[in-house]
Amino acid sequence: MRAWRAFHVVHPFPSALDAGVTGLVVVLSGGVPSRAALLGASMLLLQFAIGAANDWADAAADALARPDKPIAAGLIGRAQALAIAVVCGLGGLGLAAVGGPALLAVGLVGLLVGLSYDLGLKATPWAWLPFAAGFTLLPLFAWLGGAGGLPPFMGWIAGLAVLAGAAVSLANGLVDLEGDRSVARFGPAVRLGRRATLRLLLGLHVSLAAGAVASLVLAGVAGPPVWAGIATGGALQGAGWLVSNAASRGRRLLGWRVQALGLATLAGAWFYGMAA
Repeated sequence: MRAWRAFHVVHPFPSALDAGVTGLVVVLSGGVPSRAALLGASMLLLQFAIGAANDWADAAADALARPDKPIAAGLIGRAQALAIAVVCGLGGLGLAAVGGPALLAVGLVGLLVGLSYDLGLKATPWAWLPFAAGFTLLPLFAWLGGAGGLPPFMGWIAGLAVLAGAAVSLANGLVDLEGDRSVARFGPAVRLGRRATLRLLLGLHVSLAAGAVASLVLAGVAGPPVWAGIATGGALQGAGWLVSNAASRGRRLLGWRVQALGLATLAGAWFYGMAA
């Protein structure tokens, strides 16, 4: 149990979701399973690096607001977390480099975007921007690795990524609302307050689902699997949003995870439909 709690320094849940979506998009773009596994592993390591760097940067604030986190709880040293971030980052970039210089460049930009959140933007009104940029770069990375070029619907990806990034950022901010306020970390959720954040978050979820449906209809996509996936993803996001209104941090964390799972489900169904 102690080792599992220490392992959370790399933020395994969102990292695994990103890696899974990456592998799926590689396959949907026409890539072979071995390439999907390679780029999924690359994305996993890059996300591990961003997660460990986040906890390294937040060590002092977490000692006050989140004493349960791995560094604050004494489960892992700050220097060890930094070493993990460096090793995972270099490993992720090394795997990306196997796919060529273009993939390496996209992977490097994605890593830098994540680090910009960890090292500065997290406590500003612009905390949602790295999420939006990351949700644009992830499918670009996967499609480039699988198909060797840009997705033909890159415009839709960029537009929906802004909505998804803002939604995930707000849901994430709700989890640690009180803790962030106590250490003067004024991200979007702290500045807006709980009620306004929940209202905006619901609007973003609705807009994201509407945008996904509209793009699929305009592309002439039909078929029960696609619509079932979109409906399931939307339902999970709605359920997670409801739980995010809870008073306890533990339940809000569950709400954020359910929303993230819903987003991954919706994204997988959307890419399946658009790729077809």
